[in-house]
Amino acid sequence: MSCCKAHLSSSSTHHFSSFSSPSFPNPSTSVLFSSPPIRSPTATLPPPFRPPKRRLSPTMYKRISVRANSTASTEEMGLKLGKRTDLKKIMILGAGPIVIGQACEFDYSGTQACKALREEGYDVVLINSNPATIMTDPDLADRTYITPMTPELVEQVLEKERPDALLPTMGGQTALNLAVALAESGIWRIRRGAGVYFRRYRGGIAYNKEEFEAICKSGLAASLTSQVLVEKSLLGWKEYELEVMRDLADNVVIICSIENIDPMGVHTGDSITVAPAQTLTDKEYQRLRDYSVKIIREIGVECGGSNVQFAVNPVDGEVMVIEMNPRVSRSSALASKATGFPIAKMAAKLSMKSVGESMALGRTFQESFQKAVRSLECGYSGWGCADIKELDWDWDRLKYSLRVPSPERIHAVYAAMKKGMKLKRGFSDKQIAFATKSSEEEVRKRRISLGVVPAYKRVDTCAAEFEANTPYMYSSYDFECESDPTGKKKVAGFETIMMNSNPETVSTDYDTSDRLYFEPLTVEDVLNVIDLEKPDGIIIQFGGQTPLKLALPIQHYLDKHRPLSASGGGHVRIWGTSPDSIDAAEDRERFNAILKELKIEQPKGGIAKSEDDALAIAKDIGYPVVVRPSYVLGGRAMEIVYNDEKLVTYLENAVEVDPERPVLIDKYLSDAIEIDVDALADSHGNVVIGGIMEHIEQAGVHSGDSACSIPTQTIASSCLDTIRSWTTKLAKRLNVCGLMNCQYAITASGDVFLLEANPRASRTVPFVSKAIGHPLAKYAALVMSGKSLNDLDFTEEVTPKHVSVKEAVLPFEKFQGCDVLLGPEMRSTGEVMGIDFEFAIAFAKAQIAAGQRLPLSGTVFLSLNDLTKPYLERIAKAFSGLGFHIVSTSGTAHFLELKGIPVERVLKLHEGRPHAGDMIANGQIQLMVITSSFDALDQIDGRELRRMALAYKVPIITTVDGALASAEAIKSLKSSTINMVALQDFFDTETEEGRSKNMMSTSSSL
Repeated sequence: MSCCKAHLSSSSTHHFSSFSSPSFPNPSTSVLFSSPPIRSPTATLPPPFRPPKRRLSPTMYKRISVRANSTASTEEMGLKLGKRTDLKKIMILGAGPIVIGQACEFDYSGTQACKALREEGYDVVLINSNPATIMTDPDLADRTYITPMTPELVEQVLEKERPDALLPTMGGQTALNLAVALAESGIWRIRRGAGVYFRRYRGGIAYNKEEFEAICKSGLAASLTSQVLVEKSLLGWKEYELEVMRDLADNVVIICSIENIDPMGVHTGDSITVAPAQTLTDKEYQRLRDYSVKIIREIGVECGGSNVQFAVNPVDGEVMVIEMNPRVSRSSALASKATGFPIAKMAAKLSMKSVGESMALGRTFQESFQKAVRSLECGYSGWGCADIKELDWDWDRLKYSLRVPSPERIHAVYAAMKKGMKLKRGFSDKQIAFATKSSEEEVRKRRISLGVVPAYKRVDTCAAEFEANTPYMYSSYDFECESDPTGKKKVAGFETIMMNSNPETVSTDYDTSDRLYFEPLTVEDVLNVIDLEKPDGIIIQFGGQTPLKLALPIQHYLDKHRPLSASGGGHVRIWGTSPDSIDAAEDRERFNAILKELKIEQPKGGIAKSEDDALAIAKDIGYPVVVRPSYVLGGRAMEIVYNDEKLVTYLENAVEVDPERPVLIDKYLSDAIEIDVDALADSHGNVVIGGIMEHIEQAGVHSGDSACSIPTQTIASSCLDTIRSWTTKLAKRLNVCGLMNCQYAITASGDVFLLEANPRASRTVPFVSKAIGHPLAKYAALVMSGKSLNDLDFTEEVTPKHVSVKEAVLPFEKFQGCDVLLGPEMRSTGEVMGIDFEFAIAFAKAQIAAGQRLPLSGTVFLSLNDLTKPYLERIAKAFSGLGFHIVSTSGTAHFLELKGIPVERVLKLHEGRPHAGDMIANGQIQLMVITSSFDALDQIDGRELRRMALAYKVPIITTVDGALASAEAIKSLKSSTINMVALQDFFDTETEEGRSKNMMSTSSSL
């Protein structure tokens, strides 16, 4: 069996790195770390790995002696096997939000850790700022703190909860860095002589002295410790990873070997990877295995999991150790799903002495590789399924593309392998249909008539040593099918089946469902599972846009073939909202007709099927307009356009407009407030509003990038009543059964407009569920199985007494050259949450958790465009009243002077020196509020100022509402302290713990 993991993009690895974390002291024995960190190499150039020669500690001698003689017991070593009875309460540090380089693999590992420790009878305290993770569900841990992961605030939780042990290795680099800071703060006694653990922050490869000096300067500026590490480049070497586990009795096992298809030079997180390794000889594998065992023992990982990465010279076989991660990693998630061995769960149990990608499984590498590519959902269905430009390239260009990593390299590989593919190569019906100029349905029908159907194989979790019974399946066109369908009902309290291809998500954990199919989410693969399992129902509304795109083809198949369910309870059908209703909400013409019927207002707009149509519609409704392709997720290719020239440019460069791919054009509602609503409906006609969220940023900023609050703070009750009425009417008209999300805009005059409706679970459901204390997704699954909202005792909207704020986590720090302006296209990678009894403190918590440190004093730079000038006086007075010194460029300064507000003038970049950029570089500006005028000068001055603020870590706010909310938050921080309250306590009506206590003002920054 082969397992292949594919990524959407490739990027260069860092061989030259600067570091931002301080040293990692080894804690005293009174505090538990399941895996102490690896020491940083002291040599400038890392030598080839050799067995360690340094003097071993008496404990190490004793351990070696025991292994050699095989007679001494663990009791003689002073080790007591079994569950730790001296521990009662354990605190787990989560990974925080999804960021570039750290995705949801730690949701998987942290969730497994919580489950494992609670199974052992320990009280679990969890700290994590991410609401969009199962890890922070209130029933997963005994005490859940959704709070900023800063040393000061985590220390408050430590003092309040008094845990017996801390487990930081389940939260990735975020948790390890936090543990470093906590240790250095003196919260525990530290023994001397500890090693150093650093986080790679910024690096590069230097090919000459000039590049070397430039990278050194950049790295030293970014490093908190003013250090850089210089290493020999290993470009072109083969890269391998081994997942290793060790227990207290010094038993070490290699869980999985992983090989990167790309050589050194492409970060392992961006490379296509294969498990098990394909090109290692047995001798080479044994060598890497022996090295891994020696490393985990020498580093001192007494128990738990580690990841060891090696580079192997393809010419002479020389081996070098790249790094060792003494924690679960993104590779741990892949290895767990590839082998069926729950690494994170076992690591959590062992630590008490008692893991954006897709993954596919197949019987050959070729088959699993093709399935992984199909799972990427990037509009490419696999080799041979579309004309590719690489087929026309000459051999020199093709060879170059094969040699140089890029996201398009898999196309070049196909072009080079165009001849003679057999069935075992893993081609899908869609690929065969394209090659034979027929339809996917015709190929499927012909394949089945010939008896060519996939067999479903079990993942062998026992390496062929014992019989494997884990219900963990993958398809292959093999002979024996190892999946045994039962006669039980498959959904809603009986037997559940999960189908997914993402190894990082909790949904593909071995213990989440009764049966797991690790398959691409395509029509062919879904229908294959339906034919085999014959479930009573199929639920499609919990997977975002991906399964919704499959709804109509699946429904067409079910209507045509009417397969009977295995339980005998009728025909297989899609549960919840019907595919026709889903299509009605997605199809603009059908949706417009429904809104007209219900008398629900929407912004003026139209559907353009040509460039002339687009220009005519824009002229009719007036600029600015919002343009976007139909059927998009995340606001992809969405833009605000201000004139004909920009519209034509958009149509030529961003999208292809024709009758088959129309473009939607709507009036842009400037100066409007956006509202998000999550609602729940059952099949009996009952509709309940789950939550109404008010966006902080104005309409036009994608909802995924905007902060929002529950309950609303500034919306009139009449507008809220309109929103509730329209949402209920629309849910009933669409026959929604399950979840629905609606987005509204409210203008300054109080007019309400419906922007869009999505009859599925939205990205806000986890946030709303934690804000109101009701599991909306669970309720939705139950109502789809036939229960009513009355049965669930969820019959009316919940208005919490506390305030919850969701804030987006943006990746700009990793992309130093990009502009930080927010717009209709989603750019965030994750989200955080702040909760308090006051909006200002909740907003402040969310900002801190997202990495936006609001200063409590200093100088604020204000530069607002003409559209936002009406708010300038209010913003300036707010910051001036808080004691901030205000500086502005000429236009903004002139406006403030006319209003009698003290302001210091500063030059723009093109006006001479010293200018605003110099003040940023000199540390004279502590906060920036800057909006764009979208003209040519802003693309020079404004963009560069925003880029400099990002480079020098100056907090930057690019929206008016964000500035006003930040001023309110700073005001509260200057007069109050942040108090830590567990999520469970917010729903105890008697608690007053979360209320902020007054304290003396402070001028320091939190």
